[in-house]
Amino acid sequence: MTHWKRLLVMGLFVSTQAYAQQPTTTAPTATLQTAPAGGATTLSLADALSTALAQNPDYRQQLNNESPANMAVKSAYATFLPSATVSGGFNYTGSGQSNFGGTNVIKTSSSVGSSYNVNLSWGLDGRTLMAPGQTRANLRATQKQIDAANVSLRSSVLTQYLTVLQTNARIAITTQAVARNQVFLDLARARYQVGQATMLDVRQAEVTRGQADVDVLVAKQNNDDARLELYRLMGVSAPVVLDQVTLTDSFPVVKPGYNLDSLLALAATTNPNLLAAQASAQAAGYNVTAVKGEYFPSISAQANWNGYTQKYNDTTAATGSNTGTYPWGFTGQPFQVFAGLQLPIFTGLQRETRVSEAKARRDDAAEQVRAQSLLVRTQVTSRMLAVNATYEAIGVAEANKVAANDQLRLAQDRYRLGNGTALELSDSEGAVQRAEGTYVDAVYAYHKAVAALEEAVGRPLR
Repeated sequence: MTHWKRLLVMGLFVSTQAYAQQPTTTAPTATLQTAPAGGATTLSLADALSTALAQNPDYRQQLNNESPANMAVKSAYATFLPSATVSGGFNYTGSGQSNFGGTNVIKTSSSVGSSYNVNLSWGLDGRTLMAPGQTRANLRATQKQIDAANVSLRSSVLTQYLTVLQTNARIAITTQAVARNQVFLDLARARYQVGQATMLDVRQAEVTRGQADVDVLVAKQNNDDARLELYRLMGVSAPVVLDQVTLTDSFPVVKPGYNLDSLLALAATTNPNLLAAQASAQAAGYNVTAVKGEYFPSISAQANWNGYTQKYNDTTAATGSNTGTYPWGFTGQPFQVFAGLQLPIFTGLQRETRVSEAKARRDDAAEQVRAQSLLVRTQVTSRMLAVNATYEAIGVAEANKVAANDQLRLAQDRYRLGNGTALELSDSEGAVQRAEGTYVDAVYAYHKAVAALEEAVGRPLR
């Protein structure tokens, strides 16, 4: 063997040893975390949640509903107080002939005048009596709907935060695959130079290396999409460089020990959608009572104060006809007061129609509560089963990852000794990448399943 061939074989041996020592594990068994880089901006889950609750436009729209509901309660109590109106004005009447009561009246002078009116009115009926209770029930329903939106937004942000971490791990897996496949390519080329491999081996290594590059690009694109969605849920604009913000939270994998009966009992009292449906049903029931109030008699009262002034422009022709001192010296009119009682007897079945419609809405709301209760039970049961299943899947995926790494080491040894083929080694490389990806997906599927279970219950469980 010539001197240069000896050097090349020694280089092959060193290269294969370096290839065998390449790391093949990307995700730990208990915790997946993206550590902050030096000087990089960090984002914790708590910061993401607080930003979303302050900036998410859909959630802010829900918050805006509380103010008018609060004002409706105040208005309902204010209707027990009398309403007051004040009016005033100025008038001008020209000279000439006019007809008043069948008699022609000739005005020889134009006139100007001013007047004021103060009116107090008060009324009470069945709807007024029921309005405070009904508006309070509507306010409670609005607040429960806001609570439901709060829980839903928190769950969405948490799930998307997990998705960003998951795609981060996917980038790490594909990047390590590129490094391994580059060593594979270098080895195939070196073996080809000394006649220990064919050009087919080189081409196979090139294809595998190229596919790894594509996988990195796809993983980065998925990560960019996940980050954009996270910023959208937070209600803020994404930075120009998407990966300049490092997520800092980690999520340990803990064996689930949830009890289905306990979770169902807890969800029955804490699930926000169920509580919102119950509050809406209570408001619908109050509305039936309010509509029935139309059968009650109504009481009304009114008081009125007014005055006026009048001045003729031709004072000679209208001597003694002026009143008060224009425009502010008003002549008061007699004080007027009125009180009355009204009892509706027959309204063309309009009240009966409104009562029937209100009862239908109340019954619909009751059925909605029952439907929501069934949905909650189904969701809690299904999602608890999903938590258990995804936890078991982590163990299976981890075992597959170990087996794939063993397969890769065997394929490396066989190829180094000349017993294996490039296709066999390429398949082993792909198996390791798939196994590691499956493991990462299994870990984050577990965390997302726990987040979904927490949303169904209506409160954190960890």
